[in-house]
Formats: sequence, C-alpha cells, structure tokens
Amino acid sequence: MPSESGYRAVCRVVRKLEHNEHYFTLWLRDATIARAVPGQFVMLQPQPQTDFSLRIPLCVHDVEDDTFAVLVRVVGQGTRRLAAVRPGDLLDVMGPLGNGFTLMAEGRALLVSGGIGYAPLRLLQRRLRPGCVTQWLHGGRTAADLFPADVLFCDEGVAARQGLVTDGLREALAASGGWDRVFACGPHAMLAACAGLCTEAGVPLEVSLEAYMACGIGVCHGCAVPAVTGGYMAVCKDGPVFNAQEVDWNE
Repeated sequence: MPSESGYRAVCRVVRKLEHNEHYFTLWLRDATIARAVPGQFVMLQPQPQTDFSLRIPLCVHDVEDDTFAVLVRVVGQGTRRLAAVRPGDLLDVMGPLGNGFTLMAEGRALLVSGGIGYAPLRLLQRRLRPGCVTQWLHGGRTAADLFPADVLFCDEGVAARQGLVTDGLREALAASGGWDRVFACGPHAMLAACAGLCTEAGVPLEVSLEAYMACGIGVCHGCAVPAVTGGYMAVCKDGPVFNAQEVDWNE
C-alpha cells in the first residue's frame, strides 16, 4: 500500500493498555489507517491542540478490523502528553505513511527487535503467518523493555537471557536450517551490528529505522540518513523500511 500522505483524520481512542510506567498501547478507530501495511507509521497529535508541539511519529503496531494500535514509550514532552490520553479522547492523525516491509508468502523469516523497535514487528509477524516459519528475538536494557517474543534478551538477565539480542542473531544465523530474510528494528548501533552479521552470513536484511521526524512526508529533511551511493535518504519518505545494504552504517 503506498503512502497516503494526504490522508488526515480525527480518530477516537477506543482502548488503552498500560504495560508499565514506560510503555503503553493506544487503539484508535479509523478504517483507512487500519489498512496500513507492516512497517508504515502515523503522525499523532492530541486534541485539542493547546501549544505548538510537533506531531509524534509512531509505527503502526497492530490492526484489528477498523482499529489500529500504536505502542508508545514515554521519553519526552510529546509522549507524556499521549500518556495522559484516555479512551474516548480524540487524536489528530496523518497516515499511514512511508514504505513497509516485504511480505513473504513462504520461507523462513527471523525477526529481531530492541526496545521500542518491537512496535512494527508485531503486525509483520501476524502478516507473515501462516505461510512462513518465523522466530522473533527481542532485547531490552531492563525488564520493562521486554515484550512477548520467542527468545528474550536483557542486560539485567531478568526473565530473559542475559546479553544482547545481536548475540542471539549471531547464533541463529550460524544454526542449521538457514533463514531467507531477517527483519529488524531498534537502536542504530543494534541495526548496524545486524547489518554486519547478515552481510557476513549472506542473508538479506530489512531494517526499520528510528529517526526524529517533524513533517513525516519528506519536506523538512530532519530525518535524513546517509546512503551508500552518496547523498541522503529521508526515513519518513524513502523508508522507514530499507534494505540494510542501502544505508551507510559507517557514516
């Protein structure tokens, strides 16, 4: 599904799930945005707007009938405003925006996420099944950063394997059976490490990049990332999903 940068709607919050003090999920109703493909995102703004704060870019986490979900990590003023939202409240939403993941009809897919990078892979996992065999590796710095996945990694080692999720990726790539494609989302350092491991193993990797976005449609150039061919790409317009070989990870 191509980006619908012209679509804007006022959406009602129908459900809110509090995961812990750092994360929560909002479910909103809009049939058009609920047609988003895995990897696309939306730009949210609480209503009524009382200041000049920018919209908040969030990946589409899941969809169900005519509703869609966003997973939110509370990190700044904008997400703190979203944390105060309750069912029945209205949000001004643009989207779905950007380009999504490649949907495989069959084969073996490995999903790798770190922290809030968990968000776009939930819908991807659902859309890959039942035709694909999938395994999901997820890592976090603390127990609060952990969400349901096949294998969990945590710096604290609480209810998870102690260590980095990229350690799990290295092991999975070395195991027998092989993988047809790896999909990843998380911090830049994690994605750069994933790119190196997948290149060495000869396995295609698609990454969803996290970046500061102001406009969400490629106008402000605030989310530019270096390309291996020279110049820059806009995460919001050219991504947020890229073939990892398109990105200059050393720049």
